[in-house]
Amino acid sequence: MSKKRLINKELRRLGIFIAVLAIVIVPILVYQSYGNVGVELLSIIIGSLLTLTLVVLYFQQYSILKKQTELRHREYRSSLSKAGTIVADDDNISIKLKNKGRGKVTRMFIKSEIISETGDIDVGFGRTSLKNVETDSTELEPNSDFQEFEARATFRILSSDDPDRGYPFKYITNRLSLQNITSCTLRLTLEVVDEGLIEGNFSHEKKLAEQELEIKGSKTVTRIENGEEIQKELPQATSIEDALETDYASRNDINKTRWEEAL
Repeated sequence: MSKKRLINKELRRLGIFIAVLAIVIVPILVYQSYGNVGVELLSIIIGSLLTLTLVVLYFQQYSILKKQTELRHREYRSSLSKAGTIVADDDNISIKLKNKGRGKVTRMFIKSEIISETGDIDVGFGRTSLKNVETDSTELEPNSDFQEFEARATFRILSSDDPDRGYPFKYITNRLSLQNITSCTLRLTLEVVDEGLIEGNFSHEKKLAEQELEIKGSKTVTRIENGEEIQKELPQATSIEDALETDYASRNDINKTRWEEAL
């Protein structure tokens, strides 16, 4: 045993001896000097010091546990990369992802938002689970190869009777077309949950795209009513795939966006 350790050991023993001695002698001296009142006051002071010591120990333990949780989060954090471009099929969004990190991805979501003017319609964001196209799994193992995932973009109408219901983009554009709104800006965000999840938050969030999309105008439909041909103007539903045919030359266009950096 080294000399430094021997000194520390002797100091600890001396400290324990002094503490025990103080516990025995101090109450006697206080009683002799101040009587029962002094002993009661000393008890209150000792009790307060013990409570303070317990509080300090609690916060020390909390700090240690927090650091351990953060270390676990970093150790089991996923690291995603995307291959190629995002593909839209009708209102479905497809994306190829791989996980280069050590943590397994347990869930992934596409968050869909319309961030432009929507008239009288109070459109809220929608969140749908990304699933593996081949296996229907929501997970992505560590050090995986590229796999294709797909989710249907949906939105909520907050003023409806069921504000949590997800509506397809076609339904939203139909409603916007009725208000003569000819375009809207769509934002897509990838939300990831992995083994390093802390306090119920998403482990990562990555904006995939933010693009202005054209909404089809009304179309003329001929109907027979009471034996007569009547022409009516009806709104057209526009899918995300249809809207992408319009090129606004944005570097964030859904059908152009590429990113290889880790989330």
